Amino acid sequence: MNKNKILSIIFAILTLIITHLACIVITHNYVQGYYAIKYVGASAPASIAFLWLIPFGFGILLFSMLAYSYYKKYKNTNNRDN
Repeated sequence: MNKNKILSIIFAILTLIITHLACIVITHNYVQGYYAIKYVGASAPASIAFLWLIPFGFGILLFSMLAYSYYKKYKNTNNRDN
């Protein structure tokens, strides 16, 4: 198997893992913030949990661009061989 294809698959899998992890972390922090406001009297809004989207979004964008880049390299080397 070609090195570029393997790297493309690895980065695609990492993109999916980070996407699911972002959903888990943001949901947990939102629910925790919601109940902290409702029962404990916290002053920060629960929507502050969505700030976690910034670093996760950067990672998702980076890994998906790398996966696409390696996939394109794999396709170009495959077409040259034929």
